[in-house]
Amino acid sequence: MQTLPWSVISSVNNAHVVALGDCAGIAGGDVLGMVLNTTAVNCKVENSAQYGGAGIGVGTAFNDGTIAHTKAVDCIVENTGEDGDAGIGLGKAVFFDMVANTTAVNCTVAASGLRGNAGIGAGGGRFPLANVANTTAANCSVTTSGPGGSAGIGAGMIGGGFESEKIVGITCGWL
Repeated sequence: MQTLPWSVISSVNNAHVVALGDCAGIAGGDVLGMVLNTTAVNCKVENSAQYGGAGIGVGTAFNDGTIAHTKAVDCIVENTGEDGDAGIGLGKAVFFDMVANTTAVNCTVAASGLRGNAGIGAGGGRFPLANVANTTAANCSVTTSGPGGSAGIGAGMIGGGFESEKIVGITCGWL
C-alpha cells in the first residue's frame, strides 16, 4: 500500500486506471493527507478488490485530511469488489475529514459488489466520519446494483456512529 501525504495535480486527460487489489485513483489511489486541484477529462477508473476504493480525486483516504477542488468531465468510475466504494471526489473514506468543491459533468459512478457504495462527493466507507461540502453534478449517473449498497450525490454512504457527519451544498441538474 502506497500512502501519499499530499498531492497537487493540474489535469489528467484520457487516462485509464485499473486496480485488481487495494485502491485505484486519479491523483491518488491510497492517500493519507491532502489532495487539491484535480481535473480529469475522459478518464476511467476501475477496481475489483474487496474493500477497495476507486475514485477520481482519491480512491481511498485515511485519517484526517482534505480532498478539494476535484473536477471530472466525461469520466467513469466503477468498483465491482465486495465492500468496494466508488466516487468522484473520494471513493472510500476511512476516518477521513473533508471532501469539498467536487464538480462532475457527464460522468458515471457505479458500484456492483456486495455492500458497494457509489457517490459524487464521497462514495462511502466504514466509520468514515467524512464531511462533504459543495458538490455539483450535471448529466451524471450514480448507481449501485449489489445488495446492501447506497448511491447518492453528496455521498453514497457515510456514517460511523462516532460523531455527526455533514453533507452540505449539493447542486444537481441537467445541462
